[in-house]
Amino acid sequence: MRRAVQGLGRVAMVAAAVTAAGCPSRDDGANVSTVHGGADAGVWTGSPVPTVAAPAGPTCTAENVADIQRQGVHQGRTYKIRVDTRARQNDLHPGCLSRPDGPEMAVRYTAPGGVTAVYATTAGDATEFSTALYVRSNCAADSGDITCNVSDPASGARSSVYVTEITPEEVLYFIVDGTDGERGVAELTITEVGEGGATEPCRAAPNDTPDGLRHPSRCDLPLRCSPGAAADGTGLCLTVVPTGSVCDPDQRTNLCADGTQCAVDPMDHTSAVCAAPGFAPGAPCRGAAPRCSGGLSCARAPTSGAVDTCVRTLSPGADCDPDGQANACASPARCVTIDRASGTTRCM
Repeated sequence: MRRAVQGLGRVAMVAAAVTAAGCPSRDDGANVSTVHGGADAGVWTGSPVPTVAAPAGPTCTAENVADIQRQGVHQGRTYKIRVDTRARQNDLHPGCLSRPDGPEMAVRYTAPGGVTAVYATTAGDATEFSTALYVRSNCAADSGDITCNVSDPASGARSSVYVTEITPEEVLYFIVDGTDGERGVAELTITEVGEGGATEPCRAAPNDTPDGLRHPSRCDLPLRCSPGAAADGTGLCLTVVPTGSVCDPDQRTNLCADGTQCAVDPMDHTSAVCAAPGFAPGAPCRGAAPRCSGGLSCARAPTSGAVDTCVRTLSPGADCDPDGQANACASPARCVTIDRASGTTRCM
């Protein structure tokens, strides 16, 4: 059974369906018109990507649902289509969006035999607005989302989702929606992917397995499953890197070996390495003395329940953190404010 992604608001577990009740079949959608085509940027070398627009009317009626395999273009295991939501209705609402959405268009995809997972995104130069992308096995307004993701305005990242545990000939509806009433042309890309390989979705863990996330069947060895690594919360199989290696503190691109964690240097917040307790800035202090290795001091956690961490020990005259959370002055020096106007502090 497919697992709903956690932590996405109103995301629901939806049973797999080959033909969803009340939604068009694979052969429907002939009335969705191709408006224009355009050359795709990047590594795409296939045909120009067509843009489809549906007439005014309910989102899930047969004539308003696009079919990416019939009306889009494909190259290898990747399908592309562009949809125009400017004349569309606002019938459906993404479960992962807490603010108002916009009009939407549904795009149907039918899984060929042997396909168990797909990756979909609205990334691309043709996408004109901030999108919400969600997937359903039934297009109807009262059905739940299998998965959902919203564009990140801070980073500029477009919506992206994975769907796993797909069955042969399963029909999925990818809903391209807008945020805050936004609408326009958006490019949808759906790629058929494997499971268990590098940066691929983790395979389902055996039921009732202790520590199921680490079960060896989830990823090809020596990869390991990182829960929530993808933007929509899907677990991905990532490389495990040894002590001293540069690491990703968000665990989206790699994982640290057992007994270590990704320690971020609190002085610059950009340096991160896999380290055992006590061995690097940002690593937890050891439970017993010496709590941190040479050149490091143990900074007491600022709040109850937080972890004491190792920070760099600074020589007299160095700029310092008066709170002692980013660094510490070598004893007997203390962090002193030498210019209140500018807030300059130094080890004195």
